[in-house]
Amino acid sequence: MASVALCVTYSLPPVHAKARFPLDLVWNGLGFGGLSAAAGWAAVSPLSLTVIGPCACYALAVAGIIASTTVPDIEGDRASRLRTTAVVLGDRSASILSLSLVAVAALVGAVARDLPGLLGSAASLPLLVRAHVTRARADRTAANQVAVGAFAVAVAARSVYPLVLLAAVTVVSRAYYRRRFGFAYPGPGTR
Repeated sequence: MASVALCVTYSLPPVHAKARFPLDLVWNGLGFGGLSAAAGWAAVSPLSLTVIGPCACYALAVAGIIASTTVPDIEGDRASRLRTTAVVLGDRSASILSLSLVAVAALVGAVARDLPGLLGSAASLPLLVRAHVTRARADRTAANQVAVGAFAVAVAARSVYPLVLLAAVTVVSRAYYRRRFGFAYPGPGTR
């Protein structure tokens, strides 16, 4: 129920969190990071205070990656009057915020002894740093894609189902974008 509420309020007015910094980060971090981690935990074990560390790690990491994804979309978001993280803060500050959130996620993962969270965050940082330094769209796209992939692989260490789901979504997305728009998405050449 909470997941549905987050999805609806993310996309639709009057809340339209997608178009409002910092709600864009909070909704994604809480929903896809914290809430998803808690749901996964609850599927295999009773919820306890032990889940707080991993949930915080994933919430911070997802928020950081979302901040990074707003950077290449800044012009389109401005034109659409969306007040996303990069539109409000600017591309450099959004990039710094992204790096900071993912770095803190790695620290939280280490403290919580959550290996997937630690490894997913740590694997993302070098490419996020490169994207920040070069400001190249291709580097930003690669950083975003590797960050998502790193977390998928890290989480698959606990359960293979998320990796299977990611593979299915990727195959369907690529087929849809190739047929509808004539290009491969997601892919390394995505702009």
